[in-house]
Amino acid sequence: TGSRGDLELRVFFESQQNSNHCRLHAINNALGRKALSLKKFWGYCDKYDMTHHTQGSREFFLVHDEGDNLLSFILNELNLQTTYLFDKTITDDILETSFAFLCFSDEHVWAMRKEKDSWFVLDSLEDKPKQTNPIKNGGMSWVNYIAIHKPGHQL
Repeated sequence: TGSRGDLELRVFFESQQNSNHCRLHAINNALGRKALSLKKFWGYCDKYDMTHHTQGSREFFLVHDEGDNLLSFILNELNLQTTYLFDKTITDDILETSFAFLCFSDEHVWAMRKEKDSWFVLDSLEDKPKQTNPIKNGGMSWVNYIAIHKPGHQL
């Protein structure tokens, strides 16, 4: 949970317990609920591999030349609209259309999600959510983002 003054916010948060499933936890954290089990996640990985005539997405985060990637694929399968923000800084325009982000480096994936009027970093390697300012703290040059859009919004 996170707190803001006297208002206590309950923020859904999954952490990794002796596992290496940051992509799964990042999706669940971004959506604010346990949307995927490990079995369901692996099913989407297998479907992605078949669709793209590849293999290994259960173990690795794959991005093809056309920018299609496993995380966007899964979110689109869940009927969510996404935009892959390769080398982009998060701006007010992007925040206006998005309710969450998947953030990723070469080695890890985590989420940022808006809860009430506050944004939180939801990193499954940490022990709790941390309040953030996505514009100020979200513009890390070594991080790429997938914006998850509010229903009816797109960049």
